Amino acid sequence: MNLAEIERTLQTCPLTVPANRPWLLFDADQVGTIRSRAAAEEGVIDNWASESRRILEGMRPIELHAAGDAGGTLQRLALANFFLQDGEIVERIKSRIHELLAMETWMYPGHGEGGSSNPHADHVMTNVAAVLARVHDLMPEAFSESETDELAARVRDHALVQFCYSCHKREAWWAYADCRINWKIMCCGESGFAACAFADRIPEVRDVIWYGVRGVVEMLDMLPPEGDWDEGLTYWFTTLFMGLRFGLALRTLTGGAVDILAHPRLDRTGDFAVALTTPSGALFNFGDNVTKFRHYDTDALALLAVTKKQPEWLRVARRSPSHTPLWFALDTDEPLPEVNATPLASGFPSSGIAAARSGWTDGDTFVGLKCGRSEVNHGHMDQNTFVVEARGVPLIIEEGFWLYALELGFHDYEKSRWNFDGCATIGHNTMLVDGQGQTYGPDFKGQVHPPTSGEGWFKLTGDAEGVYPDLLNAFVRTILLIGRDTIVVRDVVRCCGERHLEWLMHYGGLVRDVEDATVIDNQGVRLVVTPLSVDYDQGWRVSDVTRRSTYADQQSLSLSPHSIRYRSFASFAPAEEHEFLFVMRVDGDETGGDWTFTPEAGSWNLSVDGSPCEVRPDGDTMTVIEA
Repeated sequence: MNLAEIERTLQTCPLTVPANRPWLLFDADQVGTIRSRAAAEEGVIDNWASESRRILEGMRPIELHAAGDAGGTLQRLALANFFLQDGEIVERIKSRIHELLAMETWMYPGHGEGGSSNPHADHVMTNVAAVLARVHDLMPEAFSESETDELAARVRDHALVQFCYSCHKREAWWAYADCRINWKIMCCGESGFAACAFADRIPEVRDVIWYGVRGVVEMLDMLPPEGDWDEGLTYWFTTLFMGLRFGLALRTLTGGAVDILAHPRLDRTGDFAVALTTPSGALFNFGDNVTKFRHYDTDALALLAVTKKQPEWLRVARRSPSHTPLWFALDTDEPLPEVNATPLASGFPSSGIAAARSGWTDGDTFVGLKCGRSEVNHGHMDQNTFVVEARGVPLIIEEGFWLYALELGFHDYEKSRWNFDGCATIGHNTMLVDGQGQTYGPDFKGQVHPPTSGEGWFKLTGDAEGVYPDLLNAFVRTILLIGRDTIVVRDVVRCCGERHLEWLMHYGGLVRDVEDATVIDNQGVRLVVTPLSVDYDQGWRVSDVTRRSTYADQQSLSLSPHSIRYRSFASFAPAEEHEFLFVMRVDGDETGGDWTFTPEAGSWNLSVDGSPCEVRPDGDTMTVIEA
């Protein structure tokens, strides 16, 4: 996408604000159809009514640190009112808007002081500006011309002027041409969106739009060919939506002369969502990500699916419908192809992710492996971590999102972030070496290899020795998914001298022992985990650990408890070389009667009942011998 050409177009093309609202994300003549679709779907209107009551009952005066949160709830209230058309809600929305307009700054205090002492923009300022633009668009009867003028002026003075200052000479870190952090698409997409909404009232509108387009396009240019983003699914799709909705509004404002949604990198990024959505509709939630798509994520994926004519992307979006007005404008409930054409295994080398599944039904088994760079925004010390879901139930899990705590250094990647168990190595299904976790920095990275497969099996491989400097010379993890019920995990580790290793497994549900096996029970599904490469004569330890952390998070400013829980496996003695080998069976025989393991000198053979293949070592990995 040629930025120089876009800049020339933006200098001269007409900017025409439609006479009727809403128009930013859908046309005014679609309103009746959207409301009818929502009313026809069971529970949608009742859920919006319930959410609006919850928001109204919880409203308190906006505190200095909470402009962003107040904007978020304000937007949800406006979305609810679009369907409910409640005069009382309208008045509460307008009252909340007046509170926001009266604030001296919308900048989050943890990002610096606002006002003249800091002429730059942060993403919270631009988020609030975009919320006000969307709320105004959804309530065409609620604002007089003078009220619209006041709203536009405050959006300009509280966000857009600062945005232009930050972008003009690229003096803000998020405005750098090579910035790969989601702040960039937030600040640029949200400012551009707000400028479109009030284009006839913002003197610098073409500057704002140009800087917005430049930033969003630069961000999209950085997408790898596979369409993934190393900050993870929900961080990418939530903030991608902010760029996409700007593009949608800008396409209308310019009469199609500028169309960000035509960017070629958007042709693939939906594949990232499809590959990392589990059969149950949950997400492989590595890093600071969450386990379910939220309304921004779903709307982004649905918009891409419709724009790019990708039914598989829409199929995934339908697993987590947002039920927003935009959702009903996009998804007409047309039948999708019965056969999912997406590959069962996918690799994303730029973000260090590989995933495989036994099929596309809710009851199939999913395995995800993470092994990439350590220096990633919102990343964790989690190289070679993995997850398992089967029968729609999480069995080996990522512990999930932990609330931010700026005062305690949650984003201090050089040091304090790794005090939080959820971010540190101990919070993941990987390895501790002499009790130590992985190391952060540009020189410390792992590598995931492209998935390989055969008849009824898939192989995922990661190499994470690079994140244990001076501790390991090799850490190769190989995971086989065989059929629908069998996972084999092999780790080959070579150490710098003799080292003690501890193999970590975070589980969903409950854990118990049956002879040598560990059995995970969760929601009626059982995973039998049996260690095979164990010399019990030399000593073998199984530990069950729960660690609870309590700290004041930055949103509620109250104490928030978080816990991790794992079972670990370790031999008594340190050694220079280690091999961990586990066979895992979904709803398998708890005594191991459904597989045969044959140890041999320097080798071994594993065969599983009902499987058309055998597993054997192959150097540091494994090979599958098909019958």
